[in-house]
Amino acid sequence: MKRKTTRPRPGRKPKQSTADVVADMAASGLVEDEIAQRLGVHKNVLRARHIDAYKAGKAAAAAASEADAALTIAEYHVIDRITSSFASHWNDPEFGNMLWLDVDGKGARTVADAYAAWKQRGGKFNLIGLSTRINKDKAAEFAKIAAEYRNKTNTGK
Repeated sequence: MKRKTTRPRPGRKPKQSTADVVADMAASGLVEDEIAQRLGVHKNVLRARHIDAYKAGKAAAAAASEADAALTIAEYHVIDRITSSFASHWNDPEFGNMLWLDVDGKGARTVADAYAAWKQRGGKFNLIGLSTRINKDKAAEFAKIAAEYRNKTNTGK
């Protein structure tokens, strides 16, 4: 009797190829030894079969880190705290933000104004107990704020 052919079940995602998994792991910062251990293969086998995927993952990580290089850990956490305070009850439409001051010493009206005032006051922020892991989506958004400030200070506006 002939065996029935199976069709993919609806709702199930196809499995990721090993090359894609290796590229993702390399992009997240894992080294060859850690990737090989997680995949359950010898590192020489990993190098022989998936060296292109590993290099592609490292290149993607380098490109992402270049984009985020303009944003330090302190800047990331400060902008994160500023944006969360603007979404809280500490932000008053009439008086501005009660936690973050503007350049003129009054409540900041925008996140960019609060960031600019923080940078002009020395740009110090206590990072004790804060994670060094950065959310890539937030980092891209925050890098725009930091770049806007840098553009303003470089052009002299």
